[in-house]
Amino acid sequence: MRHLAILLAAAAAFADDGGIAPATRWSHARGAASNSGQSRAEPPETFGGIKWTYKAKAVLFPPVVWDGAIFLVDGDAKAADLVAIDAETGKPWGKTGVRAPGQPALASRSAFLVEEGKTLVQIHLDGRTLSRQWTFDVGAGASPPRIVDDEIYVTTPTALLSLRPGLSRPAWKVEGAFTGEPAARDGHVYALRRDGAKLVLSAYARADGKEATSVTIADPAEAGPGGRIVVGNRIVGALLPPEKAQTWAVLARNAGTAELTLSRTEKLLTEPFVGDRLLLAMSPDRAWTMYYTDDKSPRVPRVAAADRPELFEAPAAAIWLGESCQVYGDWCGDLIGNAVFWHARERPGGAVLRKGLRFHAVPARDALLLLVPADGKSMLALVPEEIG
Repeated sequence: MRHLAILLAAAAAFADDGGIAPATRWSHARGAASNSGQSRAEPPETFGGIKWTYKAKAVLFPPVVWDGAIFLVDGDAKAADLVAIDAETGKPWGKTGVRAPGQPALASRSAFLVEEGKTLVQIHLDGRTLSRQWTFDVGAGASPPRIVDDEIYVTTPTALLSLRPGLSRPAWKVEGAFTGEPAARDGHVYALRRDGAKLVLSAYARADGKEATSVTIADPAEAGPGGRIVVGNRIVGALLPPEKAQTWAVLARNAGTAELTLSRTEKLLTEPFVGDRLLLAMSPDRAWTMYYTDDKSPRVPRVAAADRPELFEAPAAAIWLGESCQVYGDWCGDLIGNAVFWHARERPGGAVLRKGLRFHAVPARDALLLLVPADGKSMLALVPEEIG
């Protein structure tokens, strides 16, 4: 019984509540439903070389991963294929056509994506066969889904919905003028909505959709669609529409609760990534901007990188934060402990990551790292030096 109690405690400690992606599952474009960009996978210090390359027509979105099965959307904006690939070999297992698809998210080897901006589709991988199992008409303007424990959260311009695969009705529905994409963490769903001239960030209980907290982050707010949310343990970032403005609200959060306090708004060049007490992004004037929190409010910055301008020629296209807050993108390094930076493109000798090449970086399995270059024509898999 003692061993069983230990196992149950360990399972609870690593339960997926949307905060940090499990080591072998990168189920959303930014890892988990919180959009944190964090993974429990241990980032390698060096890379040994290319394990395989997959040639694509055009990779429309960052790939997502579930226990060794890689899902990507390959094609054009009107018609494409959802392709399932073996993470160990890079060989495709199967594919199926999708119409005007959005970014997929994964749960239990099923990909969920919105077709034609209005229909949520479940496509399941059984062995090496992809098949459609469930659809739900969520309405025009639907966001990409966020999934926690097989519960799916989608916003539309008129509602926030909680859906469960196979059911014909929402588990719950909140009406409102929602905009952008939701996020989920610690038992709550976070979403942006318009309230007259205000832009409001609200948190709703995942169990029943009841509003737990609401914070005005812009009054008046500019008109326009868009908006993304990243939820950390102690800090939250919310993009203020319109999306092109790249103005983010930075909020302090009490860990494990929905309580939020607006601290500031900030112009940023890249989407922020969040750790336990850290928000990290590229800003126009300070290269890497970092906020870290005490128990009261965010502060700026603990680690200054502006004294190394030669390392910041352009903003990173995407970053992978491990739990240790190592960063992978155009550059990688340990930002927290000693502020050591180096160019990731120099690590494999420059052949893989050409000068100026930017990419999406995704942990896949056993420290396998997938790189999708910005041109979207191929996908590379790198392995650490010790097993390369």
